[in-house]
Amino acid sequence: MGAGTAVHFAKLGAKVVVNGRDAKRVAAVAHECRQVAKTSANVLAVVADLQDDKHVKDLVLKTIDTFGKIDILVNCAGIVGRSGVMDPEYQQLFDRIVRVNLRSVVSLISLVVPYLEASKGCIVNVSSISAQTPWRRSWTAYGLTKCALDNLTKCMAMELGPKGIRVNSILPGIILTPMIGESSFSDEQAIMYCESMYPLKRPGYVEDIVKVIDFLASDNSSFITGISIPIDGGSIVGPRVALITGSSAGVGKKFALSLAKVGFKLVITGRDEKKIKEVAEECRQLSKEKVLEIKADLLNDTEVEKLIQKTIEEFGRLDVLANCVQITVPCSISDANIMDTFERVFNTNVRSLVVITRLAIPHLLSTKGAVLTLTSDSGLLPYESEFPFCVSESAVDYFTKGLASDMKRQGITVLSLNSSLVMSSEFERNPWFSTALCSRL
Repeated sequence: MGAGTAVHFAKLGAKVVVNGRDAKRVAAVAHECRQVAKTSANVLAVVADLQDDKHVKDLVLKTIDTFGKIDILVNCAGIVGRSGVMDPEYQQLFDRIVRVNLRSVVSLISLVVPYLEASKGCIVNVSSISAQTPWRRSWTAYGLTKCALDNLTKCMAMELGPKGIRVNSILPGIILTPMIGESSFSDEQAIMYCESMYPLKRPGYVEDIVKVIDFLASDNSSFITGISIPIDGGSIVGPRVALITGSSAGVGKKFALSLAKVGFKLVITGRDEKKIKEVAEECRQLSKEKVLEIKADLLNDTEVEKLIQKTIEEFGRLDVLANCVQITVPCSISDANIMDTFERVFNTNVRSLVVITRLAIPHLLSTKGAVLTLTSDSGLLPYESEFPFCVSESAVDYFTKGLASDMKRQGITVLSLNSSLVMSSEFERNPWFSTALCSRL
């Protein structure tokens, strides 16, 4: 993107400074710029590592010594790096990504402000759509710096606006550049992913980015500052993702089929692999969107963690968690095995709900998603010989209310659907139940 931007501005007649750490690449891009520039004197090549403050100062001084002014600063340097927070090398990688993606931008802006004030110039920061929608588990450091960069853009727009300096940022989605190779995607995989996930059904190209940078750097945007423009093929508004527990049968199955009809990407899960496949195939008959099949026992915390992890690895987001798992076992307080029965019902209906909801919330925060929970009126009206179920349902009701209170300021919708003991059969006989629930999303 940086090379494409440099060549584009050289073609327009601008004086261009080409910068990077690799001398050969810098020379190659500078040569390409000179091929299209009005004169080769309009192109300055500077090898510099933006992690080094001395290099950054030298870069600015050489620009002023050569051209005498600065009108536009495009902060395009960025690295990805893949490492989970608990990986041994994470801290070292984190520090490096912060230095390149964020600290260098702060350093450059601080040095060029006097020159931009004199020219009434502008700054364009190249961020990422990852700033708004977290990507893979191993991209936390990258996404963090891009989120911070967007906020820096807004802060600088406020501070520098009175000086006549505009500051904006762009948020590219998947763009076919060499950085794709660093992200574990091949070009072919990136294209396939975008065809599946992006409404425009294609990845972005350097030209898509350059045109927006050109606009933000031109007088055509003279009254625009402090904004972050997604250039992502519509990925933010692409198909939503729903994970439905207990979706291999009953209510969960009916809800999955209803969401398939309205274009959701789905995660079908349960303990019976055969039933999971059957429901997934039914969903595929109703929609062209991807359906992920995951066998998982919600009483096993490790399997629940993997369920969430696989969902995010496959889709990169989560919009809806629908908790549709319920069991009831008729019993009496005098039964010899009453404690086993009670724990089985409570752990299935309540504990598993708490575990998966806690794991899902960080992802729902980024999409302003929803938690939907199937419960029963037995939490309010006790049933004879069903006390473990009644106790568990009252606990679910209270958890829903507490969670809704906690999440209301953070944009997550939390709902529960209470009904009688005929809930499952009613879903089977009356599709309007699931349609009504879909409309609440």
